[in-house]
Amino acid sequence: MKRGDLHDGAHNIENMLAGVQVDDLTPSEMHSSMARSSALIGDAEGALHHLEHISQALIGDPAVAVHVTEIQELLEAGELNDAAHELEELVGKAHDEEHQEEEEHGH
Repeated sequence: MKRGDLHDGAHNIENMLAGVQVDDLTPSEMHSSMARSSALIGDAEGALHHLEHISQALIGDPAVAVHVTEIQELLEAGELNDAAHELEELVGKAHDEEHQEEEEHGH
């Protein structure tokens, strides 16, 4: 964590508390999981925050962009259980997308 980077620091602490800090977990998987957790506890604002991170990370995949938009609409409409279900599906897409990028770049 860089000195003075409170936003990233807060996310690191959230990860540790949520127990989602594992070696092969991608940032988008982590944000998808945290967005889902936020939706499940009724925190639409928190879910939207994490959804924004997912959108930024996976901007190159049109299918993911459509899915993110659908989830955003559900959250804004207060359909948190439906959004949580869609976020669960998004975790798998995020995993596949980011691990594919790693393989393409030789990581």
